[in-house]
Amino acid sequence: MTSLPQYALALIVFFGIEIGAFFLRRANVSRRFLHLAAVSVALFVGVKGSGFDDRFPILFATLEIVALFSSVLAVYSLLDAFLLRRPWDLQKGPLPALVRGLVLALSLIGTFIATLKVIFDIDPSTLVVSSTVLSAVLGLALQDVLKNVFAGVALQMEGTLHVGDWLRLDGQDARIVEMTWRSTSLQTNEGHRLIEPNSKISERKLTSFGTGRRAIAFGFHVSLGYETPPSEAKEVLLKAARGVEMAAADPAPQAFVHSYGESGILYELRVFTFHPESISAFRDQVLSRVWYEIQRTGVRIPYPTRDLHFFDQERSRPEKQREALEQNTEILAGIELFRMLDRDVLQRIAAGARRHYYDNQEVLFQEGEPGDSLFVIDRGKVAVSKYDPDDGDILRLAVLEKGSFFGEMSLLTGEPRSATVQAEGGCDVLVLTRQELQPVLAADPQIAEKLSKALAERSAATAAALAEPRSHLKQQSDDETSILSRIRDFFRLTI
Repeated sequence: MTSLPQYALALIVFFGIEIGAFFLRRANVSRRFLHLAAVSVALFVGVKGSGFDDRFPILFATLEIVALFSSVLAVYSLLDAFLLRRPWDLQKGPLPALVRGLVLALSLIGTFIATLKVIFDIDPSTLVVSSTVLSAVLGLALQDVLKNVFAGVALQMEGTLHVGDWLRLDGQDARIVEMTWRSTSLQTNEGHRLIEPNSKISERKLTSFGTGRRAIAFGFHVSLGYETPPSEAKEVLLKAARGVEMAAADPAPQAFVHSYGESGILYELRVFTFHPESISAFRDQVLSRVWYEIQRTGVRIPYPTRDLHFFDQERSRPEKQREALEQNTEILAGIELFRMLDRDVLQRIAAGARRHYYDNQEVLFQEGEPGDSLFVIDRGKVAVSKYDPDDGDILRLAVLEKGSFFGEMSLLTGEPRSATVQAEGGCDVLVLTRQELQPVLAADPQIAEKLSKALAERSAATAAALAEPRSHLKQQSDDETSILSRIRDFFRLTI
């Protein structure tokens, strides 16, 4: 008969495991394995050595096997809850269910081998040798199955694909709904179910859009006419993209010049979104907004249509020149430096002006560099900045917009640039240089007196504007006589 302490030990084992299961009820532990282990191990401890094993060897061996396997399952459930499911990598999360299942299968196989050796005293190698032919037959028969199984394990171990991810597979977008040992199930937006073997998934070149937790970008190519400056064209595209409902605000949309085509400049518009499940609707929103924005701004789309214009080049050239001259004259007449000049004088000056285009953040000129040109803004805006020698910083002085002018001292006196000017968002400017102004002043030296008076007033206003907010950067204003003298010396005018 079994001694009392052995029954007590069996009860201690049973209640010990059950109490542990009670305290682990809130943890993600399989409690049925713990209950099974508590009963089977307690029975095994209670009957071992009592003579039951000798009278009923088959039942005792069965009980021993059940106790062993239930213990392995209980240990695995604890390992799975506190180790395998723990998200060691916050981005990838816990180990996939397929990998955890593989760990369980290997544990059970190891337990089975140990059972053969310990309980039945059977050498496992004899089974392997005696079943060589059978193993070869099964291996050939299950070749595709095993290939899919190992491919599925590799996919989930790498963590590149997850349930819920959107993929582009052979040009079709679909979401992963299930990953099993053999295959991966996907579902399209149309509700179609695709079943792909894991081996095929691992061999294909796939595009993964994720689940929508992070923004992904899609590129759209739009061709616009050569007559539109790239800075203006990109701003039109970005404005359209910013109004798209499904577009992400951060990261912001981006626009690039992609290439020069046969009939227009090809731009790439890159827009981010958190909606990989609605790629077609997102593409529709972006391209629709681009069309409406282009129509409102009057920018021309040359592709896929081709416009053929037949004209007499010799007759059209003078007409274009007259239109450009009138436009330039109106621009110069609108600035205070030339308002006191007669219309015919303005037309002679405007005839030598040239239109220049600058991209976003492009520097028109740097502080301290030589110059002999005047700039008048016709579109866009520029930022004026100056180096502060006391702090070693760059101070932003002003933002000039359409109708403003700058560089007049360099044009009329040849002085170095007093500040740095940089385009903001792209701009069009009218540029007048000393070379174009020279014949006008030479023909009528009195124009220099009018310009010196306007320049002196401008210099005084600039000095007053700088004196109060930045006294250490104050600028000395020039009187009319001094300016007139320098204009005459710079243009070599005779009195």
